[in-house]
Amino acid sequence: MMSYGQKVNDKGNEYWVWLAIDRSTREIVGCFVGDRSRESARKLWQSLPPVYRQCAVAYTDFWEAYKTIIPDSIHRPVCKYSGETNHIKILNNTFKTTHFSIL
Repeated sequence: MMSYGQKVNDKGNEYWVWLAIDRSTREIVGCFVGDRSRESARKLWQSLPPVYRQCAVAYTDFWEAYKTIIPDSIHRPVCKYSGETNHIKILNNTFKTTHFSIL
């Protein structure tokens, strides 16, 4: 599983589209639209099916809120050059270029 937030600016209002995907199926398994707060990260985490919250390995960047939300036993913070979050970055770029003119 990988998670990622993408900033959306709509007429001066800033939102973050939070997504989590299953790396093997590339299926979106969780999402939340909100700000870039710890509470929004928690809501993304809560949007995941229970099996992902219990068993998945979660690859994220080093944003501090992830450390307080995702259990250490399954959390793997990685740098952007590791390649571990490429699928979610590609998905976000696809949305930006083909679906969402406001991203």
